Amino acid sequence: MNGGTIMNFKQKLVYMGVGFLFASMGYMLANHQNAINAQDPPIQPQVMDQVICRRLRIVDTHGRTVLELHGRNEHGGQIGIYSRDGGQLFAAGADAMGGIVVVQGNEPNHIAAMAMNRHGGHVSVGGGERSGAGLRTNERGGQLIIAESGGQEVVFLGVDEDGGGSIEVFGKSEDGMSGLGINESGGFVVASGTDGESSVGMFIDDEEGGIVRATGKTAQSPR
Repeated sequence: MNGGTIMNFKQKLVYMGVGFLFASMGYMLANHQNAINAQDPPIQPQVMDQVICRRLRIVDTHGRTVLELHGRNEHGGQIGIYSRDGGQLFAAGADAMGGIVVVQGNEPNHIAAMAMNRHGGHVSVGGGERSGAGLRTNERGGQLIIAESGGQEVVFLGVDEDGGGSIEVFGKSEDGMSGLGINESGGFVVASGTDGESSVGMFIDDEEGGIVRATGKTAQSPR
């Protein structure tokens, strides 16, 4: 899900609206202008209809980059906002699928990202280490996936291969699981033990009707 922190912010990422850019520029330049006006006689600002450039970089009073806009990405423009320590906290732009927005926290691996895929959209959030959650669309429909700190998928909620709804919960070691879903005959509930052998299931059979069955084999949810 992290994808190398969204492919290294998708090479620092791409495109955001010109309105947002100039709003940010206007705010920062206004503060800078106020500081000048407090010391020097008023200066008549120069008004331009448009600015054309390949790259625009704004720095703070110490010369550190805090905002950057450029069009070096093959899919369009990109914008980045940086902290005073040089870390990139915000990136937006475009890739081959569409728009991307990535927000990075002050702590490592604290990240939130929105992007597009060929089936729709994808939203990912990450916490410490490899924990996180993802909401996405694929060829089946919508899915919600939750991972624990080691990156192991422990909760799945979405559309299964048969087009029905499915909820699956896994143990950290994948030895135990429980599932709730729909198959060609109707609804089912299954659970398996951490020993990898014991299991219990409740389901519908076309010929026998409702069945509750306990076995020594691991139950599998037909996702």
